Formats: sequence, structure tokens, C-alpha cells
Amino acid sequence: MDEADSKKLDRILELAEENNQYIRKVRSTQKTSQMFKAIYWVIILTFVFGGFLFIKPYISAVKDVYASFSGGNKEGGTSFQLSDIKNLQGLIDQLKQD
Repeated sequence: MDEADSKKLDRILELAEENNQYIRKVRSTQKTSQMFKAIYWVIILTFVFGGFLFIKPYISAVKDVYASFSGGNKEGGTSFQLSDIKNLQGLIDQLKQD
């Protein structure tokens, strides 16, 4: 092998090593990005699930009120009775006083 070929091979080796360094940096950046994406989604899902658990009692209360107004009783008659009107009026009066 002559000296020109040896220089070319040395240059190819330098370029390959430089390429390897860049590829390692890119891969490291990809791993870091994936880790932060996973943390991001864990935080988002935690807030969504936590928000649902926080709001669940209010949803149940609204669902119960809706069921009582929509005729969800088992007797087949109207579920909206005179005592319900009095309770509702008392609630309105309490809100007016506050």
C-alpha cells in the first residue's frame, strides 16, 4: 500500500470517528427527548385523572338532580313533588341571603 492510499485511509478513519461522535450526540438527544415526553404525558394524565376525581362528586350530584327531575323514580309517577319545590325555594332563599 502506498503513502497516498494510507493518507486516504487515515482521513476516512478520522471522518468515521467524527461521524460516530455526532451520531452518539444525536442518539443522546433523542433519549433525553423521549424521557421528557414521557414525563410530560405522565403529568398531563395525572392532572386529567386528578381533575376527574376532584369533580366526580359534583357530577354525581348533578346526575342525581337530573334523574329526579327527569322522572327517574320507580313508581312511574312524576318525580317532581311539592316537597321538592319547597326544598328548592329554601335553597334559593339561602342563596339570596348570602
